[in-house]
Amino acid sequence: MVTIVDYGDVCINEVAASISKVTNDYKVSRNELDICGADKIIFAGCGNAPAVMRKIQMLNLYSLLRVIKKQFLESD
Repeated sequence: MVTIVDYGDVCINEVAASISKVTNDYKVSRNELDICGADKIIFAGCGNAPAVMRKIQMLNLYSLLRVIKKQFLESD
């Protein structure tokens, strides 16, 4: 399963729509269990990276993302 990390960016819905054309095995989530259970993780975003990192830290996901060993895909 692919998980798109939901940190409130406006383009997450666009990325989800694109992924849905390829597979139905995805979810948009900010839940730690969903992220840990994902085979691949997508950070959908447009904008500056420091602002994204602040949002991820505010959601208490930064530490989780540092320790899990998953494939990441960044889009901008």
